[in-house]
Parts: sequence; C-alpha cells; structure tokens
Amino acid sequence: MPFNRFIIFQIIFSVVFFSVLFFANFFFIDFIKQIDEQKSIYPILIYANSQKEINQIKDFAESSEIIKTYKITTPDSLEQSILKKYNLTEYSKIANSYRLPYQLELIVQPVSYENLTKFYNALIKNFPEYIIQKNENVWAEIELKVSLLYKVLYVIKLLILIAYVFFMIFFRMIFIGINRDRLLAIYKSGIQLKRLLKLQRLFSFYFIIISFCMALMIESIWSYSNFNEIVIDKEIQLMFIFANLIVIFFQKSLFKKKR
Repeated sequence: MPFNRFIIFQIIFSVVFFSVLFFANFFFIDFIKQIDEQKSIYPILIYANSQKEINQIKDFAESSEIIKTYKITTPDSLEQSILKKYNLTEYSKIANSYRLPYQLELIVQPVSYENLTKFYNALIKNFPEYIIQKNENVWAEIELKVSLLYKVLYVIKLLILIAYVFFMIFFRMIFIGINRDRLLAIYKSGIQLKRLLKLQRLFSFYFIIISFCMALMIESIWSYSNFNEIVIDKEIQLMFIFANLIVIFFQKSLFKKKR
C-alpha cells in the first residue's frame, strides 16, 4: 500500500508550494515598500531667519522617529542654488539688501500618511511663526497606492491558497481512484473502520505538522541569512496552516465501503 509515497508527495508539494508563495509574497512586499519609500523623496521644508531659530526646529524634529535625516542650507548656499537653477543673472540688482532665510530640509521616514500629518501639525503648533511646507498630496497619493497594493496582494494570496486546497483534494481523489481495490481490500480484511479512520487522522496530523515545520524552517533560514535575524510572516504562516486544515477537513475518506 503506497501510503508513505502518498504522504511524502503531499508534504513535498505542500512545502514547494509554500516556498513559492513565500518568496513571491516577500518580493511583492519589497516592491510595495519601495513605492512607500518614495515619501522620503518629498521632504518638509522649513524657513527661518537665523541659525539659532533653525537649530531649535532641527532639535525638535530630531526627537521624532519620523525624521530620517535633515539638511540645513545657509542663505548664501540657498541663493547660489536658486541662481544656478533659474539662471537669474539680474538677481543682485533686484534683491538689493534682501537676504534669503535659512532652509531646513527634513527627510521623513516612509511611515503612514496619518503619522506624517500628525508630525507636520506638531511643527505648526510649536513653530507657528515660520514658513513650513509639505507635500501632502504626494504623500496621500503614495499612501493610497500602497494600501491598494496590499489589498491586491491579500486577494492574490487567498486565490492561490484556494487553488492549493482544490489541487490537494483533487490529488487525493485521484489517489483513491487508482488504489480503490487496495483500499477496499483493507476495509474487508477485518480491521475495524474506527481504527482505520484513526490511522487516517494520524496521517493527516503528520502531514500538517511536518509541512508546517518544514515551511517554518525554510522561512527562518532564508530570513536569517538575509537579515541576520529570524523574521516570520505570521499572516502567511496562518493562511498556510488554515489552508491545510481545510484540505484535511474536506478531504474524501480513504477508507469507505464500496457500494
């Protein structure tokens, strides 16, 4: 009776399927994070008339985890940058004694739009007398795109797992069809059906435990080799376990009397 081969095939297919799902999920999430990191391209710009004032704002901003880094541009450097960018050859005649302010460029972390807005409002509240500019529309657009992509990813994972469940059940039906005479012979051999069903549940238990442990091991080894720490995607692991439980729950019984 090729029960062992049947269980081994199920486990191998399950682990291979999980590996493909895991790596596809990882690269898709990495792609989403790259889009989310575009928020850092659009900084918060703050203008003040003195070095002391700009340092006060900088110190406040540094206390927040939202700020990745910052850049202070002096009035002279800002003037040279504007002249170079816009080629204002007559600027010195127009400006006369006017002097540009200090510019503080705050590079933000790719956090949620809500947290970015909270930080910006905190700046406005604590430093209302300064010019503070943000790219609210761009942040909101990126946030919307990222949110949509995460929803798409979730739906894709569900569809793939549904396909996995149907394939595993279909494979079991093929196995039963091929080995019908052997299964019937076992049933008629005098072994109690209760004992046979207990053996079937034992096989199912082994399948879930072994496939889950191997999947967990693959994810742990891969994440540790890339991040020097073990990072487990709990959502995908739970979805994988739940899919296997569905397979076990809806599978056709191996031992059933032929009518």
